Amino acid sequence: MRRIVFFLYLGWCLPLGIAFPRATVSLATSLGQQIIFENRNRNEVADLIKLLQGLFPTLNFIRHPTRAGFYIVGPRSDIIEVKTIVPKLDVLSQSWTLEKPCDPNVLKTMTELFPQAVIDGDFVRFVGSPFEAEVLQNLFETGRLEIP
Repeated sequence: MRRIVFFLYLGWCLPLGIAFPRATVSLATSLGQQIIFENRNRNEVADLIKLLQGLFPTLNFIRHPTRAGFYIVGPRSDIIEVKTIVPKLDVLSQSWTLEKPCDPNVLKTMTELFPQAVIDGDFVRFVGSPFEAEVLQNLFETGRLEIP
């Protein structure tokens, strides 16, 4: 009877020495968390991941393979902060209209993080949660992407 030997290498199990890529974060200081949305579809979650990656560059976001959600890997303090924001994001989407900013850098950031936004004359129209509207308004006013 043969035994299968497993080796632990930077958090990955390797059967019989088959190599996998190294982890990109330190496993000693990082945690993982699964986030599942009830009121969002998978396409909306993909847009939310882009927004959250801009707000939290220290976190790794991995889209859930079957449900409207994602996994987070990173520092505990940032994961806790994301978990406080998620209820604000998991609401039914609404239509918003905001004044268009003049700064081209702000417009570029907006189109990267809010692909659903449509520029219509002097206004920007998009569908999203009130929290997303606050983040976008704050981006327009300050020119920086930060949590309101």
